[in-house]
Amino acid sequence: MKSKTLYLIFLIFTTKVYAIDLCDILKGKQRSQGAKSCPTIKKGNLLHRLHKESSVIIGQPIDLNYSHTLIDILNQLPKDLQKNILLSHEISHVTTQLISNYKNVKLLKYHGEDFTWAQDFLPFITDKNGRKSIFNIPYPDEYIRSTSSKLAKSCQISELNTFKKGFDYEKVGPGDFGGNIYPLTDKTLFVGDNISEEVISKLEKNTDQQIEIIDTSWFETGHVDEVISLLPGVLKKDQKSCDFTVAIPSPSLAMNLINMDITQREELINFKDYLNETSDAYYNCLQLLAESKKDNFSSKLCRSFRDYNLEMDKIFNRNLETVKKALKRIDKCDLKSIIPLPVLLAPIDKTSDKSVLGYSRFITFNPINNILIEKQVILPKQNYTPFTEYINETLKRLKLNTSYVNSSFLQYLAGGPHCNVKVIRTCKSTN
Repeated sequence: MKSKTLYLIFLIFTTKVYAIDLCDILKGKQRSQGAKSCPTIKKGNLLHRLHKESSVIIGQPIDLNYSHTLIDILNQLPKDLQKNILLSHEISHVTTQLISNYKNVKLLKYHGEDFTWAQDFLPFITDKNGRKSIFNIPYPDEYIRSTSSKLAKSCQISELNTFKKGFDYEKVGPGDFGGNIYPLTDKTLFVGDNISEEVISKLEKNTDQQIEIIDTSWFETGHVDEVISLLPGVLKKDQKSCDFTVAIPSPSLAMNLINMDITQREELINFKDYLNETSDAYYNCLQLLAESKKDNFSSKLCRSFRDYNLEMDKIFNRNLETVKKALKRIDKCDLKSIIPLPVLLAPIDKTSDKSVLGYSRFITFNPINNILIEKQVILPKQNYTPFTEYINETLKRLKLNTSYVNSSFLQYLAGGPHCNVKVIRTCKSTN
């Protein structure tokens, strides 16, 4: 009886606070100007990032400064962008502050403890009429699973991919979460090789997109949104080339930028905050580079750091080749507009120095993990000035604007802004 009462309270609350705006968007009744036509499909489609955005759902704020900065940026973007924040009923002080500061942000309040990763548990599949269904993720946390289900029921949209009674959610890993399911085009959907066969099977049942697999098993959380990023615009184009750009992480670029730097070297010591305590050799290298303008990654003290990141570079480039081959086969286009963005990684523990697989984490803020809304790219704030300058200049060539948020708390949790924010995209009915 208690659970039914809580559910009725939930329905009343959501009807008053956000149902009209968000639910109309999810039902395909409310679309933004400039939306593309929905893909020609029989089943469904996970809309990629070049489709028009209509709403954002921001994960629960742990760091209020981050949340305020992010909302300030969003408020400078299209006025018809509907904004929501997921909140636990248990953090009333955060709720009070957000209400008092932002009247145009709707609060989605649920019972639970951690709604940080909105991207991970709120994938939406769109039909040819622009109507959404929630593709349920087998998230281990029961409250999070019930959140997507309650949202579907309150907005009267379908739930897909329901799991049978008795399913063991404790065995589910991060490979099955939304950050590891990345639509690149209307026809292609990339997932990491750590995804379960069961989730792949349910994706195949509910979407027409061709599922392609890339290597993410080397990474701490193992998500595709850490290794490829779809961006509008092109640097190179001919009749056969794809009409978009793909960004990838590049440790070799990061090391080259550091080797060339003679003015900001002291900032390199900032990277130590994300080194595991077992990575003494990597810390010593950073300290050497921070204190010396003569040394570089070829220095004896830095060779293990360099070699490790060059191995990671090979993985990223192999993934890029997989992406290029898939686009040529499925979308019939050549991916020629590719931009590397600087990152550095380190092993989580000493055992992984010899074997990269499964033990890496980013020690710099990964610019691939970004939010795209129209021509605005919202990135994690970099802790090294030459990286920021390079990113700004590179994205400017694509006629994109850049904004930065201090996502250090997300970095500690092995995530970034893209993991924290679910952008709901829309399309025009083909009927």
